[in-house]
Amino acid sequence: MSPTADARAFLLSLLAAGIAALISALVTWAGRPLLQRYALARPNARSSHRIPTPQGAGIAVIAATLIVASLWAKAANVAIPPSLVPATVVIALVGFADDIVSLPVLVRLVLQAACVGAVVLTSPET
Repeated sequence: MSPTADARAFLLSLLAAGIAALISALVTWAGRPLLQRYALARPNARSSHRIPTPQGAGIAVIAATLIVASLWAKAANVAIPPSLVPATVVIALVGFADDIVSLPVLVRLVLQAACVGAVVLTSPET
């Protein structure tokens, strides 16, 4: 790849990250009233907070990831790894389940690592 192409790819990556952050922030802001009403984490021995705190904002990160990945793939004319969407959903479900029942660290690590591995292994070669 030429230096110009490298610079363009880098700038597109920064733009994608910025768009993802913006989408995530907007979805979190819009969903905050619902999260405060229905998804409050009550402080307990495992908590790092002292007052009830809304949880579930990972939904915004998942939405941003899927939207930006789709737009990025279309703009860059590249294929999205076939496992990206299911892996992203599984990671979201693991986080959601952990919010509810406090999954063991090893279980979370194995499931999340398997998802990342699936995406890496199904990524098209460049």
